[in-house]
Amino acid sequence: MQGTFLKVLTVVALAGGLAGATTISGSMTLNTTGATATGGTDLSNDTTLNWSTLSVAGTVGDYTVVPTSTTASPDGSPLDLGDLSAFTFTLGLYGTFDASGGVGSTIVSRSANFLDVYIDGTFTPGPDVATCAGPPSGSCQATDTSVRFAISQSGGNAGSTGITATLNSPAIPPSAPEPATMALLGSALIVVGLAGRKRLRR
Repeated sequence: MQGTFLKVLTVVALAGGLAGATTISGSMTLNTTGATATGGTDLSNDTTLNWSTLSVAGTVGDYTVVPTSTTASPDGSPLDLGDLSAFTFTLGLYGTFDASGGVGSTIVSRSANFLDVYIDGTFTPGPDVATCAGPPSGSCQATDTSVRFAISQSGGNAGSTGITATLNSPAIPPSAPEPATMALLGSALIVVGLAGRKRLRR
């Protein structure tokens, strides 16, 4: 009887601990300055991308506590296209993204003037991203997170490299449609369904 009681107490304690931890739900738009590519003018041959700064441009959900213009460190952290799992950055006391434990990181598409790169990893919140809305609401825990880079090259030999990125928690795989796409698809299905009903009435 006593053993059963202790087991029940253990289960309740574990459930309480799990209930207090919540995955992060939100996104951040990231911009770079001083972006350069190793190939200079041909992104299809590049192996490394660099920048002077990577900073937060916009936030949604649990990430709204992160002020825009927050700069990631280390400055000029390279994106090695040959080893996407090496990518990592820290946003001060807001947390750290680390791709070393991620799976499925890949170059989605590439051409001479455009690169689409998907990186899967983990965002571990710092003390300034303490509470997540949930449900259930609770202290934020490390969450499977993706960073999707869009890199463009324009202007030929005198051109410039533009790099923007979106961080999503939980991760959004490259094969999964964005929420806006899903909404558009839903609207289209409703219209088709209504058109079908009208035809049947005739």
